[in-house]
Amino acid sequence: MSKRYLMRRFTLFLTLILLSPAAVAAPPGAIISNQASLEYQNLANQPVVVPSNTVEVRAAVVRSSAAIDFTRVTAGGGQWQEPVGPSACLQNGSYVVLPDPQILGGTVIDPAAAQSVDVSAAYNTGEPVFLRLVDSDQNVDFQVFDVATVTVRNAVTGDAETVRLTETGPDTGVFAGFVPTVGGAPTSGDCMLSVAPQSTITVDYTDPADASDSAQANATLDPVQRVFESRTGTVISGATIEIVDAATGLPAVVY
Repeated sequence: MSKRYLMRRFTLFLTLILLSPAAVAAPPGAIISNQASLEYQNLANQPVVVPSNTVEVRAAVVRSSAAIDFTRVTAGGGQWQEPVGPSACLQNGSYVVLPDPQILGGTVIDPAAAQSVDVSAAYNTGEPVFLRLVDSDQNVDFQVFDVATVTVRNAVTGDAETVRLTETGPDTGVFAGFVPTVGGAPTSGDCMLSVAPQSTITVDYTDPADASDSAQANATLDPVQRVFESRTGTVISGATIEIVDAATGLPAVVY
Protein backbone atom coordinates (compact mmCIF):
# COMPACT_ATOMS: atom_id res chain seq x y z
CA MET A 1 0.00 0.00 0.00
CA SER A 2 1.51 3.32 -1.05
CA LYS A 3 2.14 6.19 1.33
CA ARG A 4 0.06 8.51 -0.89
CA TYR A 5 -2.93 6.17 -0.64
CA LEU A 6 -2.61 6.01 3.12
CA MET A 7 -2.54 9.80 3.40
CA ARG A 8 -5.68 10.06 1.27
CA ARG A 9 -7.46 7.64 3.57
CA PHE A 10 -6.25 9.59 6.60
CA THR A 11 -7.51 12.92 5.15
CA LEU A 12 -10.91 11.45 4.32
CA PHE A 13 -11.20 9.93 7.81
CA LEU A 14 -10.44 13.25 9.49
CA THR A 15 -12.91 15.11 7.24
CA LEU A 16 -15.69 12.67 8.14
CA ILE A 17 -15.01 13.21 11.84
CA LEU A 18 -15.26 17.00 11.55
CA LEU A 19 -18.50 16.74 9.57
CA SER A 20 -20.09 14.18 11.87
CA PRO A 21 -23.66 14.75 13.20
CA ALA A 22 -22.24 15.34 16.70
CA ALA A 23 -20.38 18.39 15.42
CA VAL A 24 -23.43 19.75 13.60
CA ALA A 25 -25.67 19.30 16.66
CA ALA A 26 -23.25 20.90 19.10
CA PRO A 27 -24.60 23.98 20.95
CA PRO A 28 -23.20 27.46 20.18
CA GLY A 29 -19.70 27.99 21.51
CA ALA A 30 -19.02 24.30 22.10
CA ILE A 31 -15.47 23.12 21.43
CA ILE A 32 -15.36 20.01 19.23
CA SER A 33 -12.05 18.20 19.64
CA ASN A 34 -10.92 15.38 17.34
CA GLN A 35 -7.78 13.33 16.86
CA ALA A 36 -7.33 10.75 14.12
CA SER A 37 -4.84 7.90 13.94
CA LEU A 38 -3.18 6.14 11.02
CA GLU A 39 -2.61 2.39 11.38
CA TYR A 40 -0.50 0.31 8.99
CA GLN A 41 2.05 -2.46 8.85
CA ASN A 42 5.66 -1.59 8.13
CA LEU A 43 8.08 -3.51 5.92
CA ALA A 44 8.83 -5.80 8.85
CA ASN A 45 5.13 -6.64 8.99
CA GLN A 46 4.83 -4.91 12.36
CA PRO A 47 1.74 -2.75 13.22
CA VAL A 48 2.41 0.98 13.41
CA VAL A 49 0.02 3.62 14.80
CA VAL A 50 0.63 7.28 13.97
CA PRO A 51 -1.67 9.78 15.78
CA SER A 52 -2.53 13.08 14.16
CA ASN A 53 -2.40 16.44 15.83
CA THR A 54 -5.57 17.38 17.74
CA VAL A 55 -7.99 19.50 15.73
CA GLU A 56 -10.43 21.77 17.60
CA VAL A 57 -13.32 23.72 16.14
CA ARG A 58 -15.89 25.92 17.88
CA ALA A 59 -19.57 25.49 17.00
CA ALA A 60 -20.82 28.49 15.05
CA VAL A 61 -23.73 30.71 16.07
CA VAL A 62 -26.69 30.69 13.67
CA ARG A 63 -28.11 34.16 12.95
CA SER A 64 -31.63 34.81 14.29
CA SER A 65 -34.22 37.60 14.44
CA ALA A 66 -34.54 39.62 17.66
CA ALA A 67 -37.65 40.57 19.64
CA ILE A 68 -37.84 42.87 22.66
CA ASP A 69 -40.54 43.75 25.22
CA PHE A 70 -41.11 45.97 28.22
CA THR A 71 -42.09 43.72 31.12
CA ARG A 72 -43.27 43.85 34.71
CA VAL A 73 -42.74 41.56 37.68
CA THR A 74 -46.16 40.30 38.76
CA ALA A 75 -47.51 38.65 41.89
CA GLY A 76 -48.02 35.42 39.96
CA GLY A 77 -49.45 33.95 36.80
CA GLY A 78 -47.04 35.76 34.51
CA GLN A 79 -46.24 34.64 30.99
CA TRP A 80 -42.69 33.67 31.99
CA GLN A 81 -41.02 32.38 35.14
CA GLU A 82 -37.41 33.55 34.83
CA PRO A 83 -34.75 35.94 36.21
CA VAL A 84 -35.00 39.65 35.38
CA GLY A 85 -31.29 40.47 35.73
CA PRO A 86 -28.70 41.20 36.94
CA SER A 87 -28.64 44.52 35.10
CA ALA A 88 -25.83 46.99 34.50
CA CYS A 89 -25.74 50.54 33.15
CA LEU A 90 -23.02 52.32 31.20
CA GLN A 91 -21.56 55.03 33.42
CA ASN A 92 -18.44 57.05 32.59
CA GLY A 93 -17.27 54.49 30.06
CA SER A 94 -17.76 51.34 32.15
CA TYR A 95 -20.70 49.22 33.22
CA VAL A 96 -21.99 49.55 36.79
CA VAL A 97 -24.17 46.78 38.25
CA LEU A 98 -27.50 48.25 39.35
CA PRO A 99 -28.89 47.61 42.86
CA ASP A 100 -31.67 45.07 43.31
CA PRO A 101 -34.91 46.67 42.08
CA GLN A 102 -37.86 47.65 44.28
CA ILE A 103 -41.20 46.83 42.65
CA LEU A 104 -44.63 48.32 43.42
CA GLY A 105 -45.58 47.68 47.02
CA GLY A 106 -42.03 48.29 48.24
CA THR A 107 -40.70 44.77 47.84
CA VAL A 108 -37.02 44.49 46.86
CA ILE A 109 -36.51 41.45 44.64
CA ASP A 110 -33.47 39.39 43.68
CA PRO A 111 -33.20 39.87 39.90
CA ALA A 112 -31.10 36.71 39.50
CA ALA A 113 -33.90 34.57 40.99
CA ALA A 114 -36.87 33.40 38.93
CA GLN A 115 -39.73 35.92 38.92
CA SER A 116 -43.23 35.92 37.48
CA VAL A 117 -42.94 38.18 34.42
CA ASP A 118 -45.47 39.58 31.95
CA VAL A 119 -45.48 42.12 29.11
CA SER A 120 -46.26 45.69 30.22
CA ALA A 121 -47.41 48.78 28.34
CA ALA A 122 -47.40 51.35 31.17
CA TYR A 123 -45.37 52.33 34.24
CA ASN A 124 -45.49 54.78 37.11
CA THR A 125 -42.67 57.27 37.52
CA GLY A 126 -40.26 55.96 40.13
CA GLU A 127 -40.71 52.25 39.46
CA PRO A 128 -38.11 50.23 37.56
CA VAL A 129 -38.64 49.48 33.89
CA PHE A 130 -37.96 45.82 33.09
CA LEU A 131 -36.74 44.64 29.69
CA ARG A 132 -36.77 41.27 27.94
CA LEU A 133 -34.79 40.53 24.77
CA VAL A 134 -34.96 37.33 22.74
CA ASP A 135 -32.06 36.85 20.31
CA SER A 136 -30.70 33.31 20.19
CA ASP A 137 -27.58 34.22 18.23
CA GLN A 138 -26.34 36.23 21.21
CA ASN A 139 -26.12 32.94 23.09
CA VAL A 140 -22.50 32.69 21.97
CA ASP A 141 -21.38 30.25 24.67
CA PHE A 142 -23.75 27.60 26.00
CA GLN A 143 -21.77 27.26 29.24
CA VAL A 144 -22.00 30.86 30.50
CA PHE A 145 -24.50 33.65 31.03
CA ASP A 146 -23.98 35.89 27.98
CA VAL A 147 -24.95 39.58 27.88
CA ALA A 148 -26.64 41.93 25.41
CA THR A 149 -26.90 45.73 25.30
CA VAL A 150 -29.95 47.93 24.67
CA THR A 151 -30.70 51.66 24.80
CA VAL A 152 -33.68 53.06 26.73
CA ARG A 153 -34.76 56.67 26.16
CA ASN A 154 -37.53 59.13 26.99
CA ALA A 155 -38.59 61.46 24.16
CA VAL A 156 -39.72 64.33 26.41
CA THR A 157 -36.74 64.58 28.77
CA GLY A 158 -34.23 63.50 26.14
CA ASP A 159 -32.57 61.18 28.64
CA ALA A 160 -31.09 57.88 27.42
CA GLU A 161 -29.42 55.04 29.26
CA THR A 162 -27.38 52.14 27.87
CA VAL A 163 -28.37 48.99 29.74
CA ARG A 164 -26.60 45.63 29.73
CA LEU A 165 -28.98 42.69 30.01
CA THR A 166 -28.00 39.24 31.33
CA GLU A 167 -28.98 35.91 29.80
CA THR A 168 -31.64 34.20 31.91
CA GLY A 169 -29.67 30.95 31.79
CA PRO A 170 -26.43 29.60 30.30
CA ASP A 171 -28.15 28.44 27.08
CA THR A 172 -31.49 30.28 26.72
CA GLY A 173 -30.89 33.10 24.22
CA VAL A 174 -33.20 35.24 26.39
CA PHE A 175 -31.78 38.35 28.08
CA ALA A 176 -33.32 40.42 30.88
CA GLY A 177 -32.55 43.56 32.83
CA PHE A 178 -34.01 46.76 34.19
CA VAL A 179 -33.38 50.47 34.71
CA PRO A 180 -34.80 52.74 37.44
CA THR A 181 -36.98 55.72 36.48
CA VAL A 182 -37.10 59.15 38.12
CA GLY A 183 -38.99 62.37 37.47
CA GLY A 184 -37.36 65.68 36.66
CA ALA A 185 -34.50 66.87 34.51
CA PRO A 186 -31.95 64.27 33.41
CA THR A 187 -28.55 63.98 35.02
CA SER A 188 -25.84 62.67 32.74
CA GLY A 189 -24.36 59.32 33.76
CA ASP A 190 -26.57 58.68 36.81
CA CYS A 191 -27.95 55.36 35.47
CA MET A 192 -31.52 56.49 36.15
CA LEU A 193 -33.90 57.18 33.27
CA SER A 194 -35.47 60.62 33.71
CA VAL A 195 -39.07 60.57 32.51
CA ALA A 196 -42.07 62.89 32.24
CA PRO A 197 -45.77 62.15 32.87
CA GLN A 198 -47.80 61.08 29.84
CA SER A 199 -44.64 60.46 27.86
CA THR A 200 -43.34 57.48 25.92
CA ILE A 201 -40.26 55.45 26.70
CA THR A 202 -38.57 53.46 23.96
CA VAL A 203 -36.09 50.61 24.03
CA ASP A 204 -33.90 49.94 20.98
CA TYR A 205 -31.73 46.95 20.20
CA THR A 206 -29.43 46.21 17.28
CA ASP A 207 -27.60 42.92 16.91
CA PRO A 208 -23.87 43.79 17.17
CA ALA A 209 -23.04 41.15 14.54
CA ASP A 210 -25.91 41.98 12.15
CA ALA A 211 -26.95 45.62 11.75
CA SER A 212 -30.04 44.58 9.78
CA ASP A 213 -31.42 42.77 12.82
CA SER A 214 -33.02 45.28 15.18
CA ALA A 215 -36.00 45.45 17.54
CA GLN A 216 -37.91 48.22 19.34
CA ALA A 217 -40.70 48.51 21.92
CA ASN A 218 -42.62 51.40 23.53
CA ALA A 219 -44.39 51.98 26.84
CA THR A 220 -46.21 54.88 28.50
CA LEU A 221 -45.33 56.75 31.72
CA ASP A 222 -48.17 57.84 34.03
CA PRO A 223 -50.93 57.64 31.40
CA VAL A 224 -53.93 59.92 32.09
CA GLN A 225 -57.60 59.13 31.44
CA ARG A 226 -56.68 55.47 31.45
CA VAL A 227 -56.94 52.88 34.19
CA PHE A 228 -54.37 50.08 34.12
CA GLU A 229 -53.51 47.10 36.28
CA SER A 230 -50.50 48.16 38.36
CA ARG A 231 -49.02 44.64 38.45
CA THR A 232 -49.17 43.95 34.71
CA GLY A 233 -49.53 47.36 33.02
CA THR A 234 -52.59 46.12 31.10
CA VAL A 235 -55.12 48.85 30.21
CA ILE A 236 -58.58 48.15 31.73
CA SER A 237 -61.71 49.14 29.80
CA GLY A 238 -64.94 50.31 31.48
CA ALA A 239 -63.43 50.79 34.93
CA THR A 240 -65.26 52.78 37.64
CA ILE A 241 -63.18 54.61 40.27
CA GLU A 242 -64.48 55.15 43.80
CA ILE A 243 -62.63 57.28 46.35
CA VAL A 244 -62.99 55.94 49.89
CA ASP A 245 -62.29 57.64 53.22
CA ALA A 246 -59.53 55.57 54.83
CA ALA A 247 -60.79 56.38 58.36
CA THR A 248 -64.41 55.35 57.86
CA GLY A 249 -64.39 53.09 54.85
CA LEU A 250 -67.24 55.15 53.43
CA PRO A 251 -67.28 57.06 50.12
CA ALA A 252 -65.13 60.17 50.54
CA VAL A 253 -66.31 63.72 50.01
CA VAL A 254 -64.49 65.13 47.00
CA TYR A 255 -64.01 68.89 46.97
